[in-house]
Amino acid sequence: MIETNKNEVIVSSVIEAGMNISEAVKRFGISRQWVYTLIQRYQQDGLTGLQSRSCRPHHHPHQCPPHVVDHVLRLRATLIEQVLDGGAESIWARLDEHERPSVSTIWRILK
Repeated sequence: MIETNKNEVIVSSVIEAGMNISEAVKRFGISRQWVYTLIQRYQQDGLTGLQSRSCRPHHHPHQCPPHVVDHVLRLRATLIEQVLDGGAESIWARLDEHERPSVSTIWRILK
């Protein structure tokens, strides 16, 4: 059964058919909190509120800024052109102190 259809069945069973929350929890194998969440979503947004939502965060507070990533990649390309070591530690040593990520972060950028 598709998740959205299951959510619609749960809400219609509770709201339209009069099934109580405890019966819905037992019958559909879900938590009480999830039933209340579905009912609240349905009351606010209708059927579109019952569709699956992404759990992905809206922003990444610890993500390395794009300009730092670009700078690291350009510096690596320059080092390789000059036939120098283009590894993470070498790049780290050549970056400004106020804009220098850790060596492990540089490794992740290079991957």
